[in-house]
Amino acid sequence: MMRIALYVALFAMMNGCTGTRGVRADLTKIRPWSVELERAEPLPAPYVVDFEAGTRALTYVAVEHSNEASSPSLKLVGNAMESRRFSAVVLEGFPRSQGISPEAMKIGSEKDGANGFYRDGETSVAVKMAVKKKVPFVGGEPDEDIIKAAAFAAGYKLEDLFCLYVTRMIPPWRRDGTLTRQSFEESYSEIAPSLGVRLGLAPLSLENFKSWYQQKLNQPFRVRDVSDQSIAPLAEGATFTQRLSAVIGKVRNEHIVRVTEEMLNKFGRVLVVYGSSHYPMQKLAIESMLGKPSRISDQP
Repeated sequence: MMRIALYVALFAMMNGCTGTRGVRADLTKIRPWSVELERAEPLPAPYVVDFEAGTRALTYVAVEHSNEASSPSLKLVGNAMESRRFSAVVLEGFPRSQGISPEAMKIGSEKDGANGFYRDGETSVAVKMAVKKKVPFVGGEPDEDIIKAAAFAAGYKLEDLFCLYVTRMIPPWRRDGTLTRQSFEESYSEIAPSLGVRLGLAPLSLENFKSWYQQKLNQPFRVRDVSDQSIAPLAEGATFTQRLSAVIGKVRNEHIVRVTEEMLNKFGRVLVVYGSSHYPMQKLAIESMLGKPSRISDQP
């Protein structure tokens, strides 16, 4: 009887070791963004990609950023989360270091969505649904210190990050109506203090920002000139903002995949909601954990 009990215990230990081995992503397979890679997206956004590997499963909801509840992206997020079985959610827009199901995100989502308009877009919709289903959620973003270290290593300065972050806000401000309700100058004065705190930097004046823009992009700052393309993460891009965006994009994608890996190993079944441009870049790294997708569809 003692020998049988010993065999049972040994078998249980072996199974436990196997279960904790988990999946491991190959980050070298993450690809830099390019126009050609964007064209290689499996479907026009939004779409859903499913992976199955033994007891682990991943649903990747690739969206086109939007603020309207009636948009295809926000509808797909809600429908996918309503119809799927998952045990954790990874979301864009806030860092993993905030912990599991941060209270601030719950409170923010509760206040968002009035009259069918979501200021925080798909992230608010996903948080609401996760809370409803009593499923834990985390942010996929790296801490600012990680981004700063990568930027410094590539030869950039804090002022460059500050001004890039302001520039990157312009397309979202167009989408969510900020630049319809108020001027860019007013928007700048609102965001500059929080960006300064985030970066550990005294916020730059509007004049300093415009001077930086003129110097780095060789043209005067005009809101109408800033587009998604001008801040696209291109390592060999023609503009300063593209090249710096590429440094940040690499760090972000690596971190998102690592957080996804962590959640897969901890919870087994995971749902990810991110902008569709991230999926082609992360695709091969995800496949290194879970194999080829079992399903790709524009339906939940």
